Amino acid sequence: MVISHSRSCITTDAYARTRTESIVEGRNEFKTAKNYSLFFREKVKHQMPRARKPPKRLSGQGSAHVPSSSADYFRTEFFKVLDVVNMQFQERFEQEGLPTISSIEKGYERHCTAPSFNPAPRHIPRTQTEGGGVNSNTLACLVFYYRRASGMLLDETPLFDPSLLQELDWSSNTVSFSPPISPSQPGEGLVLRPLCTADLDRGFYKVLSQLTVAGDVTEEQFKANFEHMKKSGDYYVIVVEDTNLGQIVATATLIIEHKFIHACAKRGRVEEVVVSDVCRGKQLGKLLVSTLTLLSKKLQCYKVTLECAPKNVEFYKKFGYSSSDEAYMQCRFFD
Repeated sequence: MVISHSRSCITTDAYARTRTESIVEGRNEFKTAKNYSLFFREKVKHQMPRARKPPKRLSGQGSAHVPSSSADYFRTEFFKVLDVVNMQFQERFEQEGLPTISSIEKGYERHCTAPSFNPAPRHIPRTQTEGGGVNSNTLACLVFYYRRASGMLLDETPLFDPSLLQELDWSSNTVSFSPPISPSQPGEGLVLRPLCTADLDRGFYKVLSQLTVAGDVTEEQFKANFEHMKKSGDYYVIVVEDTNLGQIVATATLIIEHKFIHACAKRGRVEEVVVSDVCRGKQLGKLLVSTLTLLSKKLQCYKVTLECAPKNVEFYKKFGYSSSDEAYMQCRFFD
């Protein structure tokens, strides 16, 4: 009876709580003299169990302890049972991972209920779920706070110093734009900037897949590759973000190769230039190539090269590129 009542009280209270942290914090709230008195008056018949004298081999010459009253006897049993129950709850709710869950709950409760808070466009595209499941707003918030709590947050840290783009001498650009656009003003609602890890959730791979096989990449793989590129200092991946949609709509990459020739000079390679099909016709391809060509010059590369299909040769000549007598060859090991 004691076990059933005490466990029922704690279990009922636990399920009534909305936060895991509250369950853990409230484990000991029944261990009070007041609660015991209430329990004793309502649930326990005032009758002492028959006292049994313990064997002499266990008690020696001393007399056995005899509770002075039924209340004294059941008080010991009451707190003993609560200790066992609380220990079971502690093992269940204080196991590894609880701090992460608590952080998710706190962050979701604190931020996601604020009228001005709306992280979904910045992390997961808004989509209507089928069958009344978890909506994308809720899912976005949970993913965001799980990453923050577990130390895997995809953040806004740029791959390289954004000032490199701001300091480009755009007046030396050889291509005309109509209407005029530039790295600092790529168009209404658009921002040209370095890649960051948060772009994984903004459709970065969706854009890349319009160029070639992008593959299935986990967050851990993406972040590890990003950190490797950032540490090397030789990768300059730029993106164009549609801030209204919270989506990446274009990207291009400049890779710097360090040579022994030409007095240990540097060579630039422009690769993976792609514009989303929803944003073509806005001169973004021209903007990406112009930006990376000027950036390679600013980084003191002795030359910059790119590879393209024969049909695109005339397009790239506008930026100062010329055809080479060398044949492009490759030995592909996998897609």
